[in-house]
Amino acid sequence: MIKLFQIFLLSVAICTNAVIAQSQKMLSITEATKGLNLSNPDNSTVGFIGTRCGVLFMTISGYFASNASKDSDRKIAEEFYKRSEIFSFVGIYVDTNVNKKTDAAVTAQGDALSKAYIDEMLYGKRLNNDIFTELIKSDVNFCTNQMTNYAHLYRTIYDAANSRKK
Repeated sequence: MIKLFQIFLLSVAICTNAVIAQSQKMLSITEATKGLNLSNPDNSTVGFIGTRCGVLFMTISGYFASNASKDSDRKIAEEFYKRSEIFSFVGIYVDTNVNKKTDAAVTAQGDALSKAYIDEMLYGKRLNNDIFTELIKSDVNFCTNQMTNYAHLYRTIYDAANSRKK
């Protein structure tokens, strides 16, 4: 009986360490941008934040869309999707046209971020039956605070592209 209890304690310790490790895999956007001038960001920072927020909002949108059991879930999915479009457009545009990243590099970055956010959401779902872990909440708050800036950049890039077509 004592041996069985020791095995149980060991398995709890291993699972706890795995859960802690999961939540520490990715820095929050706030931590990742600490020390950067966010009031006048350089192109690298604009691309990073655009891509990261775009992927975050797309991942949340996908979760709510695939698990929608009521209209309110579908509306949440649509709202996060709209946000993801704005951030992704700016992030991809700046990374490919200004920062000169290849399409493959931008895609790989988005895939890695998507996997990290999905893992984080699944971790939260397993741990507390809630996808909004502290990391996800922190990143949603950061991105929401950047929304006005990125909506303005979106409109500026969109208008410039359309004026060149005329």
